[in-house]
Amino acid sequence: HTLICSRETLCLNRYWTPPIDGYIRYKRASDYVEHFQELMGMAVNDRIRCASVGVFMSGGMDSSTVAATAKTVLSQQSKPFNLV
Repeated sequence: HTLICSRETLCLNRYWTPPIDGYIRYKRASDYVEHFQELMGMAVNDRIRCASVGVFMSGGMDSSTVAATAKTVLSQQSKPFNLV
Protein backbone atom coordinates (compact mmCIF):
# COMPACT_ATOMS: atom_id res chain seq x y z
CA HIS A 1 0.00 0.00 0.00
CA THR A 2 1.01 3.59 -0.48
CA LEU A 3 0.12 6.33 1.93
CA ILE A 4 -0.46 9.77 0.43
CA CYS A 5 -0.71 12.70 2.80
CA SER A 6 -1.67 16.25 2.04
CA ARG A 7 -3.10 19.11 4.05
CA GLU A 8 -6.60 18.19 2.96
CA THR A 9 -6.60 14.40 2.84
CA LEU A 10 -5.00 11.20 3.94
CA CYS A 11 -5.29 8.47 1.32
CA LEU A 12 -4.26 4.81 1.38
CA ASN A 13 -3.97 3.20 -2.06
CA ARG A 14 -3.12 -0.32 -3.12
CA TYR A 15 0.39 -0.26 -4.61
CA TRP A 16 0.15 -3.49 -6.61
CA THR A 17 -2.47 -6.09 -7.36
CA PRO A 18 -1.41 -9.57 -8.46
CA PRO A 19 -2.87 -10.72 -11.76
CA ILE A 20 -5.73 -13.16 -11.41
CA ASP A 21 -6.19 -15.02 -14.65
CA GLY A 22 -8.31 -17.83 -13.28
CA TYR A 23 -7.88 -20.94 -11.23
CA ILE A 24 -5.28 -23.66 -11.59
CA ARG A 25 -6.69 -27.12 -11.10
CA TYR A 26 -4.53 -30.21 -11.33
CA LYS A 27 -5.59 -33.85 -11.25
CA ARG A 28 -2.89 -34.91 -8.80
CA ALA A 29 -1.88 -33.17 -5.59
CA SER A 30 1.80 -33.64 -6.47
CA ASP A 31 1.32 -31.45 -9.56
CA TYR A 32 0.78 -28.43 -7.28
CA VAL A 33 4.13 -29.10 -5.59
CA GLU A 34 5.90 -29.49 -8.94
CA HIS A 35 4.37 -26.23 -10.21
CA PHE A 36 5.41 -24.39 -7.04
CA GLN A 37 8.97 -25.74 -7.32
CA GLU A 38 9.14 -24.64 -10.95
CA LEU A 39 7.92 -21.10 -10.14
CA MET A 40 10.17 -20.85 -7.08
CA GLY A 41 13.18 -21.91 -9.15
CA MET A 42 12.37 -19.31 -11.80
CA ALA A 43 11.96 -16.57 -9.18
CA VAL A 44 15.20 -17.38 -7.36
CA ASN A 45 17.15 -17.79 -10.61
CA ASP A 46 15.87 -14.42 -11.78
CA ARG A 47 17.28 -12.76 -8.65
CA ILE A 48 20.71 -14.43 -8.52
CA ARG A 49 23.16 -11.91 -9.97
CA CYS A 50 26.53 -13.53 -9.24
CA ALA A 51 28.21 -16.74 -8.11
CA SER A 52 28.41 -15.61 -4.47
CA VAL A 53 25.00 -15.63 -2.78
CA GLY A 54 23.94 -15.12 0.82
CA VAL A 55 20.62 -16.02 2.45
CA PHE A 56 19.56 -14.74 5.86
CA MET A 57 18.15 -17.71 7.75
CA SER A 58 15.29 -16.75 10.07
CA GLY A 59 14.53 -20.32 11.10
CA GLY A 60 11.24 -20.38 9.22
CA MET A 61 10.24 -22.27 6.12
CA ASP A 62 10.55 -19.30 3.75
CA SER A 63 14.27 -18.66 4.18
CA SER A 64 15.20 -22.34 4.13
CA THR A 65 13.14 -22.83 0.95
CA VAL A 66 14.93 -19.91 -0.72
CA ALA A 67 18.34 -21.28 0.36
CA ALA A 68 17.56 -24.81 -0.88
CA THR A 69 16.23 -23.46 -4.17
CA ALA A 70 19.29 -21.24 -4.62
CA LYS A 71 21.54 -24.27 -4.08
CA THR A 72 19.59 -26.24 -6.69
CA VAL A 73 19.67 -23.37 -9.20
CA LEU A 74 23.39 -22.69 -8.69
CA SER A 75 24.23 -26.42 -8.86
CA GLN A 76 22.67 -26.61 -12.33
CA GLN A 77 25.14 -24.04 -13.63
CA SER A 78 28.54 -25.17 -14.87
CA LYS A 79 30.51 -22.66 -12.80
CA PRO A 80 31.56 -22.79 -9.12
CA PHE A 81 29.49 -20.85 -6.58
CA ASN A 82 29.56 -19.72 -2.97
CA LEU A 83 26.30 -19.98 -1.01
CA VAL A 84 26.44 -18.62 2.53
